[in-house]
Amino acid sequence: MAVPMIDQQAQLGHAMDATAMAVVLNETEFRGAAMYQPAGWYHGMQSREGFSGHAGDLLVSLPAELMGERLKREGARWGVSLRGTNYPALIVTFWERVRRARGVLRDAEEFAERERGDVREELKRAIGRLRDAIAWVPDREDVLGEAEEACRREMKAPPATRRDGAG
Repeated sequence: MAVPMIDQQAQLGHAMDATAMAVVLNETEFRGAAMYQPAGWYHGMQSREGFSGHAGDLLVSLPAELMGERLKREGARWGVSLRGTNYPALIVTFWERVRRARGVLRDAEEFAERERGDVREELKRAIGRLRDAIAWVPDREDVLGEAEEACRREMKAPPATRRDGAG
């Protein structure tokens, strides 16, 4: 929330907190120190796609149809102890996925460093995609998996192929 104090020209709009975080986290200096986590862990709400909240979510903005008498009848199912949720397993799975992806990224970066000037553009792009996937969509197993596989594939490419067909 200090963004307006740092940048008086910043236009944060009605979602000041989210916009301020985006401004700070999109700065190159800070980007590597933060990672987006699944929004569903923190905030279930009504949207055009439907209601995203589940019993046991940490924060739920209940839709109007769940308020009033219905909430009095069904409210107890929304107050679940942490042990009654799937958060412990989700969190472990999330961080295992991130750890695995970071390991592949480290291997690919070390491989590129050893290859020095002989690094294919495809490997550079694959490393960039994996770096971005870890930072921006670490909850998307499909995106992380594809980016990891692209790095692995490029590291295994034969030397003649790694020179973009030259050699």
